[in-house]
Order: sequence, then structure tokens, then C-alpha cells
Amino acid sequence: MDNRKELENLLKLKQAIINDLKKQGKVIESKTERKRIELSDRLKKREERALLVDFSKVYIIRDIDSQDYDSPDFLVIERLKSYLNESADPARVELLTGLLKILEFDFEEALNILQERAYNGDSKAAYSYAEVLLFLGKYNEALNFIVQFTKTFKPDFYTYLSILEILIYFFKDWERIEKLFNFFKNSSDAFSEILKLAYLITKQNFAEARSSFSKAVVTGKYKNLLDIYSMIVDSKLGETDKAYQLANTLLKRSNEHTCLQVHASYHRGQDYYFELSKMNFCPYAQFLMAKKAFTRSNFKSAFNSLEPLFEQNYPSAFALAGAVKMFQRQFDEADSYWMKLSKLVPFEIVIGISKKPLRSSAEKLSESIEEKNRIQSINPGTAKTLYEILNSSNNMGFRMVYPEIEYLRLFFGERTCKRMYRRGENVDA
Repeated sequence: MDNRKELENLLKLKQAIINDLKKQGKVIESKTERKRIELSDRLKKREERALLVDFSKVYIIRDIDSQDYDSPDFLVIERLKSYLNESADPARVELLTGLLKILEFDFEEALNILQERAYNGDSKAAYSYAEVLLFLGKYNEALNFIVQFTKTFKPDFYTYLSILEILIYFFKDWERIEKLFNFFKNSSDAFSEILKLAYLITKQNFAEARSSFSKAVVTGKYKNLLDIYSMIVDSKLGETDKAYQLANTLLKRSNEHTCLQVHASYHRGQDYYFELSKMNFCPYAQFLMAKKAFTRSNFKSAFNSLEPLFEQNYPSAFALAGAVKMFQRQFDEADSYWMKLSKLVPFEIVIGISKKPLRSSAEKLSESIEEKNRIQSINPGTAKTLYEILNSSNNMGFRMVYPEIEYLRLFFGERTCKRMYRRGENVDA
């Protein structure tokens, strides 16, 4: 009985202290209360988010991304439903209902809705139909369908864009992508201008990319994507302060959109961190965590993070895996990963001298070296020879040159990767 009374007195004392603190403007919140407030703030932020999409100009997912790149799916779905309720054009309602089902991860229903139009010459419906097959993991079927479509009907921008998307995500052959870009290089529409810029960045032609920015900017499309590209180009050209400032701006603008968060966090510096559980559909986030482990000479952890990316034929994973194995003195394995990379994309290793000593093995993989030589062909023994060269001087470093597919994938954005790598899972974004 005395214990119960003592407990009651303690609870009264606790409440009196809390009431006193509230009068002073100092409130102690429980963990549950903090979570409730954080959730409420997040929901309020979502309610305040304006959607900058004119659905009368939307035919495929890219039309949404081009107008509002980092808009969350839940908001797009909500507004698209409202637009469909008000639309009187049956053909547009059918096309956009198929698109709605894609956004809702209802891929089988999307196929049913789009199939007739796709097989009867509607290139916009064909684009979305092939994209759904891609999301279902039916890569060959998607490619065969859209290639047959171009033979049966007149090919146009949508069919070429569809083939590009399939080749980028079902990645096997850079040469086919190069040939496909001959179409976009000769086009002057808004999407082609953005793609031409993405292509230059992917090829690591950063100076040329910067001079091409104005053509992309005047299209008025993909504004947030262009900010990401600008940040990447600034960083690669050594203007790290500009890249850092832009990264901060992007993170303030959106802390939920995966592409913005991952790239902006990375360009803020060495201490980048991602909650991979929240973005397990992002191969680049996985790669950057491997790269972070590599910079800390934690080669085992780096390799473990890279392994899931090998089945995607992710070029950057093979490149870094080769470096990991070389510094572990497993030279045959290093050669093997680099030879696999050479079959996917043009690959060269630049050897050069750094102005400052590169003391650790990881530091020797460096962007800031003055080029002295290049290894243009990967053969058995390449890794061992490179290792010996790097260890001949504290100032010797190397960098790897190859097309980075991530920069082209950015054009297709979060909405594509989320559906590629979280198939069948309805994800609130």
C-alpha cells in the first residue's frame, strides 16, 4: 500500500515538473510524442507540396518527370485520378489509365489496358507497354516487342526512347546504345537535348557537357535533373565549392527523392550516408556505399556491397571490384573483373602523378592525377603490372575511364528504378 502511494506521489511530482517547464516554454517530449510530431510535420510537408504537372501534356512517365522530376508518386497518382475524372476524351482516358496502373504497380492490369493500342500502332501506348514488360523482368520480350513495332509501324521518338531505356537497364552492350544515339544527336526536341547532355556526361566529356548546358536549359524541361547534372559537372571539373553549394540547395529542396538525395549527399563530401533500407531499389546508392568502404581501405566490405550489382552488369561495380581485388593482391580476379567490364563498355586505365603523396592504397584511385600513360587493353597480368607501378612511388595514382551508365539512368529517374528493382511492391514516395 505504501509503495502505491509513493508511486502516485512520484507521478504527481513528474507532472508538476512538466507543467512548470511548459510555463517556461521548455517541453520534454517522449520518443513516441517526437515520432508523432515528426510524422505530422512530414505529412504537412507533403500536403504543402505543389505538383507542377499539366496532365494534358502527359502521355508517358517521362512527361511527368520532365515537368516535375522529384514529385512524389502519391501526389502524381492523386492528381492524375482527379484529371481522369474530369477528362472527356476516351482515348486519352484509356492511355492515362494504363499509366496510372503503372504508377500504382498494377503491371498486369496496365498491360491489359495498353495492349490493344500498343499492337495497333500507337507509339505512346507501345512505349508504356514495353516499359511494363521491362518492369516485370521480361527484358527480351520488351525489346522484341518494341523492335517488331518499329518494323511494322513507322519508328518515332517514343520507339527509340523505349529501346534506349531497355538497353540501359538490360545492360549488355554499349555499342548498341552508341548507335542508337545517332538518332537523338540529329534531333532537336526537348527530350533529345537533355539526353545529349546526359550522353556527354556519361562519356565523361565534362567540358563539352558544360558548353552544351544552355541548349538543355532553354527547353524548360527536367529542371531538377539539370541541377544534378550541373553539380556533377562542377565536381568533375574541379569546382568542388560550387558542387557543394548546389548539393546543399538540392538537399534543402527535397530530402525524400532518391536521385536528388543520393547524388547531393555524395557531392557534399566523404561523410555521405544513405539509409539503404529506404532506397534498396537504387544500384548507385549501393555502389557509393561500396566506394565509401573502399576509401577507408575496408576492401572486404566494399566487395560484399558490390556483389549484388554484378548480376545487373553494372559497369561501375566491375570497375571498383577490379581495384579491390588488385589491392588485395588477387591479381587474376582483378583482371577477370576488368575484362568483364571491357566487354560491356570501352574501358581504359589512366596512370599519373599526384601533386601530393597518396599514402594508402585506396588514395591511389584518384581523379586528381596528371596523366602520364594509359592502359587501353586489359589482359591477364594487367592488375599485377599496375600494382607494381603504383607502388613504385607514393605519388603514383590511377583512375578508370568508362561510360558511367548511372548518368543516363538519371534521365529515367527514381520512378523507373523503383519499378525495376521493387517489382510488384507498391511503394509510397
